[in-house]
Amino acid sequence: AALAINTQTPSGTTPGECIVDTTVTFPLPAGSTIALLGTPIVFERGVSIQGPGMDALTITLGAGSSRLLVFDGRLQPSGFDLIGVTLAGGEGTIAYDGALFYGMGGALLVIEPSTLVIAETRFRDNVAFFAGAAVAIVEIAYPPLLQDLEFDGNLIAGAPGGGGAAIYYDSAEILQIRRALFVGNRVTNTDPSPAAESNGGAIWMPYPVGSALNLEECTFSANEATGAGGAIAFGLPTQNAGVVARIWDTTFTGNLADTNHNSTTQSGGALYLGWNSDSTTLTNSIVAGNVDGSTAANPAHDL
Repeated sequence: AALAINTQTPSGTTPGECIVDTTVTFPLPAGSTIALLGTPIVFERGVSIQGPGMDALTITLGAGSSRLLVFDGRLQPSGFDLIGVTLAGGEGTIAYDGALFYGMGGALLVIEPSTLVIAETRFRDNVAFFAGAAVAIVEIAYPPLLQDLEFDGNLIAGAPGGGGAAIYYDSAEILQIRRALFVGNRVTNTDPSPAAESNGGAIWMPYPVGSALNLEECTFSANEATGAGGAIAFGLPTQNAGVVARIWDTTFTGNLADTNHNSTTQSGGALYLGWNSDSTTLTNSIVAGNVDGSTAANPAHDL
């Protein structure tokens, strides 16, 4: 199906097997698993992946080491949808397109789409070396919409200075997330120095000058970072974040920043807003029971 979409030519060994269609469905029994053999499925034109539900279909690795899906919109303006699947066990441990995007997007790597919708999808136990163990989004023309999602047990392990075990987002457009659960996502690295720590246990927006994050009805629990922002980090500890964050009806509990206790500055147990963030508003939200593990004189246990 990916080949037919990318080349705009029917593909497959049987006539009519894979027609040129921008919608991919899965006529499989409930509880099915698709196991990839060390090569990601790459879409270079717009596609809408319509799965039967996150409990009905899992896409994972059966052998080898690779990320699971790539949405690459650089060849032409393309919109991408991912709905109704579970992506589990992906590995963003290598580059994509030569030396680009190294260690990013263990389950899903999204590059320069025009539009993006991810809904009713679970991301579980995915790994990346640098950023976005579950999802890495690099530049987008219009604000993406992420809703009705679960991010569970995703891990950044390896390269210093990365982050965002659930979501890495590098774009000036607004990131909108509704009704999402972030549990047990962790970022670690191999460099013990505070300057090289990894940030944002669940979400990392490293260069969001002019951007914004809108969160509605989300839960962040037991996420961890060796650096700043046990749940969410904007920018870097020494960088102007310049972000606007609007948070409604969302809970942050039991998240942990600076898990190796080596920073002397406040790390934000739940949220790290960066210095000189434009504004952050929280409405009908709970931020409690989070831990800033730094040795700062006045730790910022919540934000």
